[in-house]
Amino acid sequence: MKAKYLVFSFRNSNEAIRFVEYIQRRLRGENVNIAVKGNKVKVILFRGQQDLDILASIVKKEYKDWILSTRKNVNGLYRHSIARLLRSAILETSIPINSIVDILRLKGFEARIREEYVETTADFDQVLKITELFSRNYKKVLELTGYTPMARRVVAIAMTVCEMDVTLLTEKLIKIGVIFLDGNSGRKSLKMSYREAISKIAELCEEHGDKNY
Repeated sequence: MKAKYLVFSFRNSNEAIRFVEYIQRRLRGENVNIAVKGNKVKVILFRGQQDLDILASIVKKEYKDWILSTRKNVNGLYRHSIARLLRSAILETSIPINSIVDILRLKGFEARIREEYVETTADFDQVLKITELFSRNYKKVLELTGYTPMARRVVAIAMTVCEMDVTLLTEKLIKIGVIFLDGNSGRKSLKMSYREAISKIAELCEEHGDKNY
């Protein structure tokens, strides 16, 4: 068994301690020693050489992503790794990740997906909570019959932003022309383009939007 030493620097000791708390959870079950001294963290990894190099690459990537996710860039945006977000979230069902960006925007945050990151003015905990809530709402709509896939997605987004019951919200979306209800089959489908539907949701949920979510 071989050892590899990695040293990471932070702005202060509090930031170093927060990273240690995170990386300990991420490396649970691995043979590692972690020490904090001031604003520096030393991580000692123990493995066979080939596995050691792989693990070291993982830890370095986690450090990079953690820094990007906790410090705003020159444009005032955090960069949250999508992989880390989905790994950290308690998801009740698989979700379309682009919907998280739409929800963030509807809640008043700046947000976009660039490469493997969600770039946004929302911090990681805010994005995590939104992701988990959307997953719960998406599952609720999945369990109902009669919704087309796109209608299901739009309803779940509106539920997450407006914080309304699925039945009441569906009725409102039908009333304002976002959802079309087939009177014969009961099938609910999107009556307009997805982008137009998102704009309508913004109008419907305007009083429910909360940047301090």
